[in-house]
Amino acid sequence: MVEIRKVLQEFYVSKEAQIRCFEIYTLSPETIRTRLENAKKTPEFITYFNHPRFLKMIHHNKKTTKRLMNLYDQNKKCVSLNILSGSFSKYETFQKMHGDRLGKAKDLIFCICEILQNTSPASDIRKTLKRHPFWLNIPLVQIKYVAEQLLKKFSPKDVFENCSILLYPWNKIRDTMNILCHKESLLLHPFEHLDMSKLSDTQKLSLVLYLLEKKHYFTGNGVWTEDKNKNAEQTIQTKDITKSVLKIVQN
Repeated sequence: MVEIRKVLQEFYVSKEAQIRCFEIYTLSPETIRTRLENAKKTPEFITYFNHPRFLKMIHHNKKTTKRLMNLYDQNKKCVSLNILSGSFSKYETFQKMHGDRLGKAKDLIFCICEILQNTSPASDIRKTLKRHPFWLNIPLVQIKYVAEQLLKKFSPKDVFENCSILLYPWNKIRDTMNILCHKESLLLHPFEHLDMSKLSDTQKLSLVLYLLEKKHYFTGNGVWTEDKNKNAEQTIQTKDITKSVLKIVQN
């Protein structure tokens, strides 16, 4: 047990996560280490690394990764921790369900709170996102990727004030931001007299969000990509997923 605890501490697994999954102590320290190392390399796993129930994914490693592979084969990418490591009945219901949609918003809100360094109330994030018609139809790995990119230029507060932008593909956000950076591009929009230098970062993100939805008549359809194959930056190709997941299944 002492060796296992050292491994868990080395990977900064919280005490709450350990308390919620005492079964982890039935595995060998080597197995736990290998699974945690592989989890760090798999986007769907790393998304939940700080989640209180994360160790259930490690304990039920083979079941979790096989489910992930099967769901990706069916083009279902809105996977939650509960679906991956929970009961078979919940997994089966999700697998047979039409479309691709997160069953509950808890994992989504948790992940966004984590990414924004818990600087904003979860209830406020939920209230804002809930206004968007497709807030439960975006893969968490995509949302995490977009947030990481935005936080390179904006503060957590700026992103929180416009948290609906996390639902949009990064390539669209990036291209729209580039438009606002070039005066020539602004001529194509009703902003030719706008002095961007006088806008706060929060206002700039709001403007990006406005432009993202403007051409979709503010229906929310801006979250979809015209060609999903070109949107490889924030979505993971099935082949790559299969390769990374297979490494985990073997341990």
